[in-house]
Amino acid sequence: GNLSQPVSVIPEFGCFPVDWERANPKIQNRTTVALVKRGQCTSVEKSRLAAKYDVGGLLVYNDGASWDRNDPLNFRVGFYTSFPALFLSFDIGNRIKQIIDFNGTVEVTMKVTVEDLDDFNVSNVCADTRSGNISKTIVVGSHTDSVKESSGINDNGSGTAANLVLATNVDSLLNTPSYPKYPNRIRFCWW
Repeated sequence: GNLSQPVSVIPEFGCFPVDWERANPKIQNRTTVALVKRGQCTSVEKSRLAAKYDVGGLLVYNDGASWDRNDPLNFRVGFYTSFPALFLSFDIGNRIKQIIDFNGTVEVTMKVTVEDLDDFNVSNVCADTRSGNISKTIVVGSHTDSVKESSGINDNGSGTAANLVLATNVDSLLNTPSYPKYPNRIRFCWW
């Protein structure tokens, strides 16, 4: 459904009840969208406090602490969260905060559509070296899916990139005529 409500800025990082009690403007039950900066605690902890203070919605924004902490991220909230929650870029979140800090009012409209998707197949990708003993295989892998604690490949993809670089370098090395034959097979996988 649609949600159009005023925004309250939660000071600090919204990790403690005192932060929520000092919201600007004060939180009105189920009619306030809370704006909270990323950091100091998990988004799950922030969402639990948001639920405790009975907000109508939650906006978490990136902290802008470095060049790679500006864009919005995938994040998760507590399992039983009953309000919409979105992650904003630092620029957008900070701009909303500045308007409110200078006695302005910001109202947001959130439209949330929930749908069930059909099941679909996913596959792992593995590649083996052409040489080496198959009964003595070394496996090098990285995950590309998302787990509850991570955004998977959607973070910075460093594990996936490192695995790919390692595979291409091993391929080059094994195709160098002066390099002695490696006794083991190496398997590179992306899960």
